[in-house]
Amino acid sequence: MLVCYSIRALITATVAVTALAGEDNFKFMHSERIGALRIGMPRKDVLHVLAGTPVSGPIELWEADGNYYQLLDFQSLGVKIYLVSPSKSGAQIIASIRITSPCTLATKRGIHLGSSEQDVIKLYKSQQNKEDSELGTSFVAGSVYGGLIFQFSKGKVSQIFLGPASE
Repeated sequence: MLVCYSIRALITATVAVTALAGEDNFKFMHSERIGALRIGMPRKDVLHVLAGTPVSGPIELWEADGNYYQLLDFQSLGVKIYLVSPSKSGAQIIASIRITSPCTLATKRGIHLGSSEQDVIKLYKSQQNKEDSELGTSFVAGSVYGGLIFQFSKGKVSQIFLGPASE
């Protein structure tokens, strides 16, 4: 199960994340993009960037960090975004982004669904977390505590996730 941190939780967990994932990996997550989408982007900006109307999930309190999360599912675009806020009615920002088919967005380095595993390795080798990556299955750039995770099917990118994927 993926657990996404809010900005408050990210700030609180910076010391632990830095020790576990390395400061450069944590910064990497915040510098990376999928299309124009980025971690920390306000909800209103998401709705301006993506066409269509998302299916909005309920706003739920996550006991793990005490923040409120809501899923925005742009089904026709293949984009799922978890938003986070410290209060149920507070301003929401992106906590994580997941893209699947038919999404056409690409990372900052040009990787998109259908890109080859070799291209991912070539372009993200310096950020690769070898311990959490599995050749032919997944490639973790940064860390599972905050990074970019590529899933592969038949040697091609089938899913891209940006954000914290583990506590």
